[in-house]
Amino acid sequence: MKMKSLVILAIVAALVLASFGSALAGGKPNPNAAGNKTRPPAAPRSLTATPANTQIYLTWTHNAKLDEDGFQVQRGTDIYFNAVDFTVTVSAGVTLYSDTAAIPGTLYYYRIFAFNAAATSSPSNTASAMIPIAAPTPTPTPTPTPAPTPAPTPAPTPVPTPIPTPVPTPVPTPTPTPAPTPAPTPAPTPAPTPAPTATPAPTPAPAPTPVPTQPGSIIGDWGGVYNQVGEYQGSVAFPYFHYVYPVGGWYLHIEDSYGAHDYLFPGNPIINQGYCKVVMVSPTEVWLAFGIPITIKQYQIVNGSLVQMSSTNVGNINSRLLGFIQLTSGKLLVAWYQSENPNAGGVNIGFAYRNSLGNWVSLPYTFLSPCTSILNNGSLTQHPADGSIWFFQIADGSATIRAIHLSESGDSLKIDWVDNAFIPYMPGNPMTPEGEFPWLTSVADPSTNSIILAYQDITYRYFSIDPFCKGAHVAVVRVNADRTKSLMFVLDKWVERASPFSLSVVNGQVWLAYGEIDPVNLNWNNLCVTSNNNTQTKYLGTLAGANPTNQKLYMCNSTNWIIAEMADGQIHFYAR
Repeated sequence: MKMKSLVILAIVAALVLASFGSALAGGKPNPNAAGNKTRPPAAPRSLTATPANTQIYLTWTHNAKLDEDGFQVQRGTDIYFNAVDFTVTVSAGVTLYSDTAAIPGTLYYYRIFAFNAAATSSPSNTASAMIPIAAPTPTPTPTPTPAPTPAPTPAPTPVPTPIPTPVPTPVPTPTPTPAPTPAPTPAPTPAPTPAPTATPAPTPAPAPTPVPTQPGSIIGDWGGVYNQVGEYQGSVAFPYFHYVYPVGGWYLHIEDSYGAHDYLFPGNPIINQGYCKVVMVSPTEVWLAFGIPITIKQYQIVNGSLVQMSSTNVGNINSRLLGFIQLTSGKLLVAWYQSENPNAGGVNIGFAYRNSLGNWVSLPYTFLSPCTSILNNGSLTQHPADGSIWFFQIADGSATIRAIHLSESGDSLKIDWVDNAFIPYMPGNPMTPEGEFPWLTSVADPSTNSIILAYQDITYRYFSIDPFCKGAHVAVVRVNADRTKSLMFVLDKWVERASPFSLSVVNGQVWLAYGEIDPVNLNWNNLCVTSNNNTQTKYLGTLAGANPTNQKLYMCNSTNWIIAEMADGQIHFYAR
């Protein structure tokens, strides 16, 4: 009996569930029905935000499956989107939106969602931008007020007296006669008066102080490794971390003809992830590329404070920054490598180019081989002879330097050729690159219309400082626009194979700054600088860093300075 009643209960329950399920199906659209997308779309990628005069332009990339029904553009006033201003929906396939409601002087954060009938995607990367507040040039508007309305009235007064006769004669006489002279004078007088009032606007710069021949030192951590200092007409800029003064956090340090200035970064970005490279495009504007994935931020100095103007990401979590430069056209170019191995025996190189519209455009990856996809080093330089762009690359385990040649075409960038054996392995030849954890760098030499390339060469020696301490010499090579190259000289000092060094050309003279291995005192932290053909070497002090890969030094091209983080925990400026 019990068994029978249990069977009856089961049948009743099944009937109830079936009717409940059909009610649900009738009340809710079926995501698997014909014409509906059955799973959430992929998130949009490569979002950029670019400020213009009255609006902020957003661009993004949608996924290749085209499985979205549209996009939601979300704007917030904080990076975590706790305060969301608005959400706008745009159609599928659209990858551009113009925010015309942005208020100048307000920093906005943006992210994009894709959606379809099934669900909404995860958000894109976050991009931020701010329309700069117009400079206080509206002062010239008072110009109309002193408009010489009273001035014309005096002009008629002289006219009435000679009305009958002077009417024909004034044509020749007005110029010498004092009567016409007052008429022109009042008109120009008001015009010059506002002009001076407008010029004082730029003058509120810091009061000039004597130009420092050698700046002092900064207490702080330079952050990152393999740093690149921003340079602009004798000014230099770089970020550093300070724990105490005046507020703990990341600062931008600028040295110029007025002295030293420090600006606290807004939002406290984490700049010490991976490489950090700075491009200085004016005395008050710098760009930083850093981090994993690679973040590119634009900053301006406004009323004595550092303001973030835009931010974008390129690549992904496998991207490692190698180069960041401003081209003579004013455009910006960043280069990186992908640390994942897409194909045995090779590596992908990525480039992103900021065009005249302010959009970052990524080129398809360029595959280099044979080499590994770990411990790559590269350098990006524009050739002074023809404006072409050269990217040099070397990887661990490969005693070969590869080159990629690029050029600007209108408002875009194209790859002209790839040479996987630009400087190949040549037994017994001092130009042969070192093959283990090698370092390289390059710089333009306008005095000879060439590029100077420096890298550790095949001459090496082991030292008992550390079980893995391997020193190499540094080859300095001249690269011409027609792809020919010649050995200039070989540095006759030992530099640890994984240690960064810096290259500079001033007035045609080549300089190398490096950490020299001292086999007598058993250390590898001697900061030295050597000029052409080993003619002059100066010892400057002891570098910080227990490991040579952590050494932080940079030699400027537009000034006489070498900047390095030293063993005393301070960032020092040295003259060559």
